[in-house]
Amino acid sequence: MYFNHNASSYPKPNSVRQAIDNILQQYPENEARGNHSDSQTIEQCRSLLKSFFQADNQEYEAIFCGSNTEALNLCLFGLPQTNADKPTHIISTVTEHNAVLRPLWQLESQGKAKIDLAPCDSDGFVKIDDIAALIRKNTAAIVISHASNVTGAIQNIAEISALAQKNNIRLIVDAAQSAGAIPISLAQTPVDALCFCGHKSLWGIAGTGGLMLNRQLTLQPLKVGGTGSQSNLKTQPTRLPQRYEAGTANTVGIAALAAGIQYVQNISFNIIAQKKEEIYNFLWQKLQSHKNIQLFAVKQPTPNKSKIPVLNVAIQGWSNDDLSYLLQKSFSIHCRSGLHCAPLIHNFIGADPLQGTLRLSFSHLNTLDEAEILANALLQAADIC
Repeated sequence: MYFNHNASSYPKPNSVRQAIDNILQQYPENEARGNHSDSQTIEQCRSLLKSFFQADNQEYEAIFCGSNTEALNLCLFGLPQTNADKPTHIISTVTEHNAVLRPLWQLESQGKAKIDLAPCDSDGFVKIDDIAALIRKNTAAIVISHASNVTGAIQNIAEISALAQKNNIRLIVDAAQSAGAIPISLAQTPVDALCFCGHKSLWGIAGTGGLMLNRQLTLQPLKVGGTGSQSNLKTQPTRLPQRYEAGTANTVGIAALAAGIQYVQNISFNIIAQKKEEIYNFLWQKLQSHKNIQLFAVKQPTPNKSKIPVLNVAIQGWSNDDLSYLLQKSFSIHCRSGLHCAPLIHNFIGADPLQGTLRLSFSHLNTLDEAEILANALLQAADIC
């Protein structure tokens, strides 16, 4: 029984596995280096991404990367410097994954950026006023997770986008948890870069990701090399998307990503959300009244703010690692314990800042029977404290 979908979705759909098999049986050709199926696969996925995120062809380009982390690295290390003599000022939040925090801290340690982090409340939400209060004359960018991988809290990107545009600030959004879980419309809510990964709620495989890049934002490439076009140039081409896609594309992963997106579209966001909500509410009702069980950043069945369902648990007398081990070895239940690569948010939601939480995250494939087994296992552990 798998309750670790915030880390990676499982099991992958048959259509995704079939897409991988189809690519492996075709002649290998790189994009812009031949006229065979690989190029068609890559361009079809690019077109599918633009449609999926409602991104105007004239305004956005779909850029493929090896992961969401690589996409964020491209955005953060590639940001244009407003003043070469002064560090760039960047605003982010305490809710961030290390995919955002570590690049920012590295830029700060190198003297290239000054970082300010907006706080969140005990439910994981960041207030727009707290972001606005951090804006300076030299603020170059706001970087924020659309949805927290710990609490599931969905930040108000539309509000933040309006703030960024008003102050001529770039907005970079980490959509690792939201892409595929909730609808995202770049037509309605423009951002400068929307970073995503393929292996979570887009149901592709690990080693895939990318960003929807606003063409008005010119980044320094993270890597340079062969692109299959303009090979006579000594410098990286300026043409998109080749400027940011040096090297051989992960065509197998891109084919899986395209199949995963179509899988989500065929099921629909509403059905996926309803099934996850059903599992969450069942577990919440079972666990919330036990005296030895603590739940963090709880999403009530009728919340005032939007959250992607994810349940964070601690049980008195148990370390979260031991609890995770118990669930896996004794009940064949897979979940995750620890800080979840988001080290700062735990102080704000009341969890242990060193050991974090036991995180239970769901998909539409989880069943109530599985949820009941999980709840009973946690209740048994809580009863022996």
